[in-house]
Amino acid sequence: MHGRADASLRSGTTLDALKALAAGGYVGRADAAQLDDAYRFLRSMEHRIQLYRLRRTHLVPEDETDLRRLARSLELRTDPVATLTREWKRHTSVVRRLHEKLFYRPLLDAVAALATGEARLSAEAARARMVALGYADPAAALRHLEALASGVTRKAAIQRTLLPVLLGWFADSADPDAGLLTFRKVSDALGKTPGTCGCCATRAPPPRTWPACCPPAGSPPTC
Repeated sequence: MHGRADASLRSGTTLDALKALAAGGYVGRADAAQLDDAYRFLRSMEHRIQLYRLRRTHLVPEDETDLRRLARSLELRTDPVATLTREWKRHTSVVRRLHEKLFYRPLLDAVAALATGEARLSAEAARARMVALGYADPAAALRHLEALASGVTRKAAIQRTLLPVLLGWFADSADPDAGLLTFRKVSDALGKTPGTCGCCATRAPPPRTWPACCPPAGSPPTC
């Protein structure tokens, strides 16, 4: 996103680009260090999986023997399977959290009320980010986000927590615009009914239940 306006960020190498983002202040140094660490581990893991079968794949093996061999190739010698599984989940969790923080949350800050002087995306940058996510009508999508996330109510606070995750699901759907619009309609309707599904109204369900409430197919939630 930032590389469109800052030529110093353009690089064919992921880690060099990440260093440039940190040096330019686009990504915090601590966040960049975590992303660097996660990238190196996950890329090494991917390459070893592919090299063993001499086949391009991104699937982590399920067989314990394959997992043990993979772990030892990464020099994880003590309780290799458990250690590999723990490190894999830790790194993917960090990447997911930082992706939401760096890419999706600024969109909410751009439309929700912020304290005076707090940094935020410009309207143009917010629209460009929505286009990058696959929204055909970024202006309408931003209006939906504003309606969902603005204000000081408990419902708005919950929406600001859920939306960074939901935006990613909608972006993966066939029609992100329809997914977000449907979510807003359902949220508005159920928000008037006490005791309804918190994902769409006033209570936040456990994260493991979110896909059931808000499927990422641009279709209505199945609350």
